[in-house]
Amino acid sequence: MVLAKGVKLEEDPRDPEGIVRFKRPTLTEAELAQDGYSLFALMLSLLGVMLGGRKIFCWTGALLAVASVVNRRAHDADTKQIWTAALFGVGGLFIMILNGKQGEKARAGGFDD
Repeated sequence: MVLAKGVKLEEDPRDPEGIVRFKRPTLTEAELAQDGYSLFALMLSLLGVMLGGRKIFCWTGALLAVASVVNRRAHDADTKQIWTAALFGVGGLFIMILNGKQGEKARAGGFDD
């Protein structure tokens, strides 16, 4: 059997006993990425927006987004998820405010300014 460019299997200098199997390093609880806050912030903010600006979902999503930004570590590589959750949290509050203003106009008797 030829390995590469004329080197035969019998002439292979690699030692098969020197192969070390990969072992996944175990992480402690402090080393794990804190994605829970941002995941729930994103879900609650989207739920608040889809349900027409429900205040409890929008505020909870915004607070969880702030918690995820505050608990962010300096060495985290995936900050996109955290900032996306923060953007959706603020966006959910903005949509909630806009829906409230539109409801006030409708209750006042008209949409004209």
